[in-house]
Amino acid sequence: MIDREFGEYYATCDTCGMIDGPFFEFQDAVDGMKASGWKSIKIGNDWENLCPECAASYTARMRPGPSEFAGIPKPRS
Repeated sequence: MIDREFGEYYATCDTCGMIDGPFFEFQDAVDGMKASGWKSIKIGNDWENLCPECAASYTARMRPGPSEFAGIPKPRS
């Protein structure tokens, strides 16, 4: 999430609580998060902001494993 405190913006990881900032404008916080490797993921109607470490583990969990492809025919050449 991006919070505003005392006129400055801070990005907080919604998983581990890591904080990045301060930023002076909301868009600077968004741009700074992207530049630092943070990911914003929409879950339902909400956006979750993940620090680089949590984003990496989330991405690894979301990749399908070999067993998830079992029973799916391979494309013909």
